[in-house]
Amino acid sequence: MDKISHDVYKSINVVNSNMLYVESKYNTLFFSTNENLDKLFSKIDVNGKNVLSVLGSGDHAFHLYNNGSSSVDVFDVNKLTIYYYYLRIWSIIYLKKYYLSLDNFSSEVMQVLSAVNINSPIEQDVYNFWINILKSVDNSFLYKLFHDVYDGDLSKNNITDLDKLVGILKEKDDFSFYNIDISKKVKINKKYDVIVTSNISDWIVALEGELKVYKDNLLRLLNDDGIILSSNVDWPIIKMPERRVFETDFEIIEYESEIVCGCREYPAGYIYKRKIK
Repeated sequence: MDKISHDVYKSINVVNSNMLYVESKYNTLFFSTNENLDKLFSKIDVNGKNVLSVLGSGDHAFHLYNNGSSSVDVFDVNKLTIYYYYLRIWSIIYLKKYYLSLDNFSSEVMQVLSAVNINSPIEQDVYNFWINILKSVDNSFLYKLFHDVYDGDLSKNNITDLDKLVGILKEKDDFSFYNIDISKKVKINKKYDVIVTSNISDWIVALEGELKVYKDNLLRLLNDDGIILSSNVDWPIIKMPERRVFETDFEIIEYESEIVCGCREYPAGYIYKRKIK
């Protein structure tokens, strides 16, 4: 079985919710982020910066490009994210749509594939992946590729003026994707000015040993004057085990509370700024 056929097979298991086969490397996708990226990025300047970002739905990367980042490499433990990322890139470039419609997803995927111009081997792989998914999955159930946490509110992170982003995405097509679990020891021979982690720490077992591996990876990947940007999603403050592990090597800059959820306000995120020793 070749690589693409294997990934299609794994994706079919995700759609069918066959939990014997769903695993961290092949799992449901985030259709969009549930963070407020305007507020999250409002405290940092990414213009001209080389950035490493968690991939997820792709929203972080698109907003980073739109805010002037020089380059945006991406990483995710879920291999399926790269297929969705390219689909969204093509949707933006060829259809001028920032989000596809989840209610009519299979039809819109076909529209994207009929419009795209293949320019590289990786794009050919992604094209073949989606063609084979459409052939292999009942299209009315294709939405099951995505987490059910999607709430339908796309307005807070939608980029409505796509002309700038289209130009950037056409130019910056040489990014790297790392299919890694950043809470395990990783080898990436590159350093970055900014690393965007979203709320990855919420998914790491709250043992200081695992958090230390996560922190050490970020230290190795970060330039001396670099910063890490993390989000508050499931928890409104930095958890104490994480704070203890990170405060030895980083200055912690916490956002003020301004995101409203129900009757509660909480900070959009926090910054780790590397200490110069």
